[in-house]
Amino acid sequence: MTAQVTGGPGIGAVPGVLPGVQVAGVSKTFRTNAGDVEALAAVDLDVPQGSFVSLVGPSGCGKSTLLRIVAGLETSSGGSVRVAGTPVDGPRKDFGMVFQQPVLLPWLTIFRNVMLPAQVARDRSPEARQRATDLLELVGLDGFQHRYPRELSGGMQQRAALVRALMSRPSLLLMDEPFGALDALTRETMNAELLRIWSETGATTLFVTHSISEAVFLSDVVVVLSGRPGRILDQVQVDLPRPRTFDVMELPEAARLTSRIRGHLHARGAVG
Repeated sequence: MTAQVTGGPGIGAVPGVLPGVQVAGVSKTFRTNAGDVEALAAVDLDVPQGSFVSLVGPSGCGKSTLLRIVAGLETSSGGSVRVAGTPVDGPRKDFGMVFQQPVLLPWLTIFRNVMLPAQVARDRSPEARQRATDLLELVGLDGFQHRYPRELSGGMQQRAALVRALMSRPSLLLMDEPFGALDALTRETMNAELLRIWSETGATTLFVTHSISEAVFLSDVVVVLSGRPGRILDQVQVDLPRPRTFDVMELPEAARLTSRIRGHLHARGAVG
């Protein structure tokens, strides 16, 4: 396969200084009727500005919980999260979130779904409508603006969800297994599309996945979490060349990185 993604983060599309994410000593314990469940324990993580960082680990290790804490959707039991030096104490308008399911409103057209962030911000300007049009074109959905979600494939719906997340020009993009429900071929296509969009928007990206190969293909750094309570086992620097094609995964270095990550998970009785 020769699909190519264009290179390098931070190509000037995000106004101002791109934030880095600093996670310091973050822990999370859920209180339940059956007792306390410790999901995360003393997680320290720095995400460089403009980078693409993936979180991998066994099911239930706290990947999604950590992502939600960074997003301000969940409070930690201890520790702190800062973005660009500012504490995260709740959801922020400059964060974009993409979930495993597209969560599109079925009674709205794709264009109106994409425009929801602008409507929430009471932005009815021609510029907002033009941005929605431009982003839909960027992800290959021009011509589908007036379709309803049920009329689009799963991959196309997820592209629309990504456009919605990008509408507010997020400096931080948080993605929770966004392609997990897609078939293998569509998933590969979305991986390439995501890297192309990332290179053009420059948003710092934190990406949760169960797929080791996906994490290696996409990322600058792959963070490996242990089983519950989640702790960082390794931070694997991915020095594969950019721009990346799918052929990069045939390189010996890609195989070495994949094996290193898989070794951590096998050693603890889980495979990501």
